[in-house]
Amino acid sequence: MKVLQVINKGNDQYTIYDFVDMDLISLIKVKILQTKHIQIILCNIVTALYFIHSGGLVHLSLTPSKILVDSECQIKLIGFGFSQLLPIKDPKYTCLHYLPPEILLQGKVNTSADIWSLGCIFGEMLCHHPLFVGNSTFNQIEKIVELIGKPNDTNLSELAPYVLQGIQPDRKKAFTSISDDSTAIDLLKRMLVFEPQERITLIDILKHPYLSEFANKWELKKAIAPFQIEENSFKEFQNVLRERGKKVEQPSINNSFNQQLDTSRKKSFRESTPISALKQKTSTKIKVNSPIQSPKYIEVILN
Repeated sequence: MKVLQVINKGNDQYTIYDFVDMDLISLIKVKILQTKHIQIILCNIVTALYFIHSGGLVHLSLTPSKILVDSECQIKLIGFGFSQLLPIKDPKYTCLHYLPPEILLQGKVNTSADIWSLGCIFGEMLCHHPLFVGNSTFNQIEKIVELIGKPNDTNLSELAPYVLQGIQPDRKKAFTSISDDSTAIDLLKRMLVFEPQERITLIDILKHPYLSEFANKWELKKAIAPFQIEENSFKEFQNVLRERGKKVEQPSINNSFNQQLDTSRKKSFRESTPISALKQKTSTKIKVNSPIQSPKYIEVILN
C-alpha cells in the first residue's frame, strides 16, 4: 500500500494510505462480480505476482482479503508479513484454506505456491465461497483430495505418503459444482494441481483461452533487480510499535493498472461499473524501492 503521508502528533503516529473501495472478499460476498470483472482482476493479480516472483519474492499467504479492489477493478496486493525470498525456508502461514499441498505436507516450496493460492481465489470468485474449508491440516488435505484427487506422485515430502494413504475416499466433488463455464474450469484445473511442478505458469495463465480477450492488454514486467529484505527489520519495527501499543500494519505492494482513483469522484462498485482497462491497451511504469527498509516495503505502480 502506498504511504501518502505520515503525521506525528505527540507520542502518536498517523499513517495515511491510498484510498481503496473494498477488498476482494467483500466483492465475492455480495455476488456482483461479472465474468469480465473476474477476468480483469485475475489478469491484474497475475501481473503483480509475476513482478514479485521475478525479484525472487514469494507472497505465501495470498487470500481474497489481501487483494484490494477499486471501482475500476484496479488492485492493490497487500499482506506481505509472511513473504519470503527464494529459496523458501520454513514457510509460516495464517489462513489454512488457501495453502498449497506442499506447505500442508511440509514439502519443498517455491513460486508455484502462489499459483495454488491464486487458483483458490479464482475458484472462489466463480462460486462465491471458499473451495477448501478444512478445520485442521489433515482435514484441509482431505477437502483438496475430494475435488482434485490424490497426486500420481505421493513422494512430495517425507510426510506425504503417510498422510495421503489415510485419506479415503479419493473423490466426491465435481468441478462443475464451481462453475458451468468449461473454459474457466479448465484454467482452474491447471492451477489446482497437487504437484507444484505440474501447475500452470503465470505466463501461460495469461495465454489461456479464458483470458484470450485480454491477451494483448497486459505486458508482464520483471523487477529491475532481485529484492533484498533485511531479515530483522520488520520484526524490530513490530517490537517498537508493540511497546507503544500501536497496531502493526503489514508490509504491502501497490499494483495499479490505471491512474490512481480520484477520491473526489469515486463511486461504489456495482454490476454496471465500466472497466476502463478493457477499453485500451495498458502502458506500464514501475517503481521499486530496493533494498527494502524497515518496515519492508515494495511499491509497484502500473499505469
